[in-house]
Amino acid sequence: MSSSFVYAQVVFNAHSTAVSLNGQMQFLPDDDNELLLADVLVAQAEGRMHKLPGRLNRGYAPVASWLNVVVINDGALPVAPTLLMEPPYLDEVDVYIRDGVEPGQPQDYRRVSVGDHTPVANQPLPTALMTVPLLIEPGASINIFIRVHSYSAHNLAAQLVSPSELHTKTARHLLWQSAYIAIAFALAIINFLLALRLRDKINAMYGLYVLSVAVSTLGIEGIVRLLMPQTAHLLADWFVGAGVGLTFASVTLFVMFLFNTAKHHPWVYRYQQVIIVSGLIMALSSGTAWYPSITEILNFNVIFMALLNPWLAWRSIKRGEVATGRWFLIAFGVNSLGVLITILGVLGILPLHEYTRHAVQFTTTFHILVMMLGLAERVLAAEATLRKASAHAEENALVIASQMNEELIASKQQLEQSLMGERRMRDEQGRFIDTISHEYRTPLSIVRTNLDIIHAKQQIDEKRFGVITTALSRFENIFSDALHAHNLGRPPQPKFTTIDLKALLDEAMIETHQAVPHCHFDYRKAPEKFNIFGDAGLIFTVLRNLLGNATKYCSHDTVLVTLNHAGEHAVLVIENAIDPHSVHDREKLFERWERGASVAGKSGMGLGLYIVRRIVQDHAGDVTIATVPSDRFIVTLKLPLLQGDVNG
Repeated sequence: MSSSFVYAQVVFNAHSTAVSLNGQMQFLPDDDNELLLADVLVAQAEGRMHKLPGRLNRGYAPVASWLNVVVINDGALPVAPTLLMEPPYLDEVDVYIRDGVEPGQPQDYRRVSVGDHTPVANQPLPTALMTVPLLIEPGASINIFIRVHSYSAHNLAAQLVSPSELHTKTARHLLWQSAYIAIAFALAIINFLLALRLRDKINAMYGLYVLSVAVSTLGIEGIVRLLMPQTAHLLADWFVGAGVGLTFASVTLFVMFLFNTAKHHPWVYRYQQVIIVSGLIMALSSGTAWYPSITEILNFNVIFMALLNPWLAWRSIKRGEVATGRWFLIAFGVNSLGVLITILGVLGILPLHEYTRHAVQFTTTFHILVMMLGLAERVLAAEATLRKASAHAEENALVIASQMNEELIASKQQLEQSLMGERRMRDEQGRFIDTISHEYRTPLSIVRTNLDIIHAKQQIDEKRFGVITTALSRFENIFSDALHAHNLGRPPQPKFTTIDLKALLDEAMIETHQAVPHCHFDYRKAPEKFNIFGDAGLIFTVLRNLLGNATKYCSHDTVLVTLNHAGEHAVLVIENAIDPHSVHDREKLFERWERGASVAGKSGMGLGLYIVRRIVQDHAGDVTIATVPSDRFIVTLKLPLLQGDVNG
């Protein structure tokens, strides 16, 4: 053994079961991740390695570290200890082993890689923890160098354990972590089912948080190596990084909805939005060089969140939400304690040992159970509120029903009075119709008789006699239809038949010209057929009203009447001159009792165009009045043609 080398040594013999290497190893930093074993041997020879006071803990730093220890068997029997190292999520852990105390040359060492970037098939033992079997003959020693490099938390605990102790530790680790993960998965599923059943997004957010905790634990505690040995070295970083990142995002989202920070604490709400985005970025940056920096920033925020969440629970109690707030305060208080201990240990502020490394798991288990009680209490409180509201609503419903009953009785009385009034009006209407049926028929008979006498004496020309006779016949028909409809108890029913619109317009033009002979008409009609489906009497009323309106202004100008095809419609345009100041709102002329200013002194009640539009709409047509020019009154009538006449 050369005295120029300074080395740390531990003793392990047949009586040993577990010997900790923490505080027994020499340390050499490799911040640039460039040193090889040969460089480390030189550094040791130059005395640049110094003794590490406890376990390796350099916080979150993408650097490398070298450790060295010599293990001596001072017993009479060979021993086969196992070098047991954790945490299992370290990316690269290379162990260099050489028999003897002397450092020797790099080629004298055998290398064993056990980090989570190493395929499980290439590791000596397929366990969740990092293990390297050793063999030390009686009175012999071995020299061990350990290189650690990781993009996550940079810390390492190492110990030598006997085969029986290895079995105990790995079994206990697997049992505890499997139970923890199984509980987390089960509670996540329960929360998702409750979210579906209750349609509650808060349960969904909490289920996502618990699921994220379970996923990250699979990677952090090395369980993924046992579940997926073929691909664990490819997925381990994603399980850790994505799981932790989603844990940050989901728990923040859960707290955001749980305490409604958007309403009660807007500044907290904005801060939480930043944390959610940061957590998602952290999840996406897993396995990259950005991951340590993002994680370190979030870890400091976790310290703030560990204080913020209990404060939010306390504020909910102050708002009167005592039933649920007290459970949330206990849950977040305990969990925050575990998070603070773990984060401060990882950052090197607190000593890192078994209890500090797993503090968050102990407290998270308690937190999940208490939080489930809080969420259940929240549902019960909501049900109690709903029952109270239901009872209040039932009372209000009874009051409203009583009021409505009184209103219904009053309404019934009013309705009965209205019906009695309507019955009296119908009786009076019937008597009125009976009266006018007698009073109007007699004068009409007298007029027709005298007209026949005048015609027989040739005291009236044939054209005027025809006009008067036609008018009397139409009046008698309209009156007979109205009387018949009254007797049937319903309005007159249109008689739809095939109508030759051109012939009907010709007839209306002749009648109008005979009634107003001093008017001049410019009548233009296309040669095609103009067959439509409608009531001839009603359509004739439309044509007579439109032409009659135009004759009121015929002294000013010639009335232009045009009949043409326009696709599937017959289009009639009647145009005449008017005073540009006579009509301001032409569309209002289609309303009842509306007349233009220039018709003062002329007969009419303002019903003509109203009747025209009603009849045209009943025939699936349209009638409009152009707004320009202001000195022209242009009415356009459109009626659908029969299919055979669409194209002429």
